[in-house]
Amino acid sequence: MKYSLQNYLYAIDANNASGKNRAIKNFEKSYKKIQKLRENLNKDDDEVLNRYLVRLKTNISAIEDSIKRN
Repeated sequence: MKYSLQNYLYAIDANNASGKNRAIKNFEKSYKKIQKLRENLNKDDDEVLNRYLVRLKTNISAIEDSIKRN
């Protein structure tokens, strides 16, 4: 997931639309895998992980909105 996010930011910086889309797809795959693995965590760890995952998705959405406006 970390590398997908890095690639996403690099693609935005380089104005590379296909690289950005590829990085988003890779991020979504990683996100889904993590969501499946969350079932095995205790409640406290699951809540902490969920908080970070939501923050990541929110930030990506904000970046996408910002790009579309410009």
